Amino acid sequence: MQKLLSALALSTAILLGQSAARAAPADDAIAGWTSLGTYVFGTSAVAGTGETAITNKAQLDGKFNYFQNNAAEVTIGSEVQRYTAGNAQTHVFASDRLNLTGVLGGGDASYSGGFTNVFGQISGSINVNSPIDPAQFGFASGTKIEVGNMIVLQSRGIYRVDSIGTDGKITLLAMFNSNTTNPVTNALAVLTPFYALKLAQPTATNAAGTATTMVFDTIPASMPTGMAVGYVKDNAFQRNDDYRAVTVDKTTKTVTTQKKFVFISQPSTYQNPAGQLMIFVPPIRSAQIITKDTFDLKNGDYAFDANVNYPEAVASRQVNTIAELNALPANQPNGFWGAAWLYGKNTTASTTSSDEIDSESWFDFYKGPDIFSAFTHGETVTQGFQLNNDEWAPATADVGAGYLKRLTGPLVGDIRLTKVVRTSVGKVDTYVNGTLVDTKNYTWTNANPAEFIVNLAIGSISGSYSANVLFPLKASNLNNMKLGVKRLAFYKK
Repeated sequence: MQKLLSALALSTAILLGQSAARAAPADDAIAGWTSLGTYVFGTSAVAGTGETAITNKAQLDGKFNYFQNNAAEVTIGSEVQRYTAGNAQTHVFASDRLNLTGVLGGGDASYSGGFTNVFGQISGSINVNSPIDPAQFGFASGTKIEVGNMIVLQSRGIYRVDSIGTDGKITLLAMFNSNTTNPVTNALAVLTPFYALKLAQPTATNAAGTATTMVFDTIPASMPTGMAVGYVKDNAFQRNDDYRAVTVDKTTKTVTTQKKFVFISQPSTYQNPAGQLMIFVPPIRSAQIITKDTFDLKNGDYAFDANVNYPEAVASRQVNTIAELNALPANQPNGFWGAAWLYGKNTTASTTSSDEIDSESWFDFYKGPDIFSAFTHGETVTQGFQLNNDEWAPATADVGAGYLKRLTGPLVGDIRLTKVVRTSVGKVDTYVNGTLVDTKNYTWTNANPAEFIVNLAIGSISGSYSANVLFPLKASNLNNMKLGVKRLAFYKK
């Protein structure tokens, strides 16, 4: 889910109380199609002909869900953040839009800590396979490092502080397939607000909504209550539904957790074995809206039109020194990952993703910079496309579920994203600001109809994305973490 060049601007203004002005060829492609609903958002929104104004939460509740299964609060697994039900902190109405907003400890989260990365300039060369003098990390004098802390070494990866010797030297445990071969020289080190704790005994089998007590080999004195909990499996960060650490007892080394939400593809019950690493992260809450209406993409041609707004964000790039780090804008989002996309309505499996219209600040700080991309997913992943040097072209680098490519700048301001699913001819067309930028051969094979989703994911804890630094980098990078939804419209031929 990725991002577009700022030089693009909407060719026509969105007029309050009227349908957004149209620009060919996107409008020509769907001329005469039947409207399935048009929604304009904001406290001052006025519905034009055939439109519905969404000016407050009650109206939003009537047309959109907050989870894939709203009644059971079942949702798609997220990044660092967790999605929450609509509330005044994460679903914020402005005069001309609904801002899907990321906040620390907001919504339904109760949190006693903050979000602070401690940065240091590595002195000399660090061999992650040998005990390390903590002074080599270059952290400020008095910085306390504890067993269970998670440290990022620039361009190398993510590591757990696994033990501290009587001489004070630190032994690291590589996580998420992080590098253990090459020494780390003259790079940044990051002591993160994340924790990796090792279970001393297996957890009891538990169900969503029930409390579970976890016993660990140690709990750092600095770890606060209220953190969100995941676990490490197959060298990846897994989300065992939406655990919360509601109590933390550092004397008995126990954490009582509560499942709040259930994630799609996770079993209704789960037992974590002894020795497994549980990951604790600050509870960043964020927002998504999902259409109550669904779209039978196996039968008929459909179009999906989204007018959204992106804030100016920190451009993704490698940061090599503390000075470069401090020079980054303090109040611009970092780790911003907004998207408008289609997903098969199936709350029991994670393999139903079928199509995406994605735009965000690419979250690999090492590879950067910002990108816009779109994917078509199904039985196989179809190559996506990106904007590169003002030209739309197929991407060339395979990165996980899609194909990404370096771009030249971030998306800022208003943008119109249009997806036309032409089932009748097995094609999907993507338009940006009314202009056709990509066509793919594609046929929806999911037996379930599609939902249209707009959401804001935040950050990452994956080793493949975070080999440089975890993000958000600073608490201030959560400021203005807003994806504006201005207008959504759906059509059928």
